Amino acid sequence: MAYTRKDEVYHFFPPGHGFAISPRKHMIDALDKKVNNDYLNAVMEYVIDTWINSSVFSVECWSIFMKSVKTNNDCEVWHNRLNTSIAT
Repeated sequence: MAYTRKDEVYHFFPPGHGFAISPRKHMIDALDKKVNNDYLNAVMEYVIDTWINSSVFSVECWSIFMKSVKTNNDCEVWHNRLNTSIAT
């Protein structure tokens, strides 16, 4: 599988990179870097066009930067609160 190879794309977007917890400016700065890889440049253009400059969803809509809740999964929040209440 292509996504399991540790190639240039993997090293550019390492797992756990924390893209959604970065300020918008840092996202744009990271994606503006041009590399000598047509596939990676196409991925970066897609992310900029689809997520950063989206007319449907603003960055503030999906980014968790400076938010107290670090997930958009309501079930995860519920389970976390349940586990916290049981542990104390």
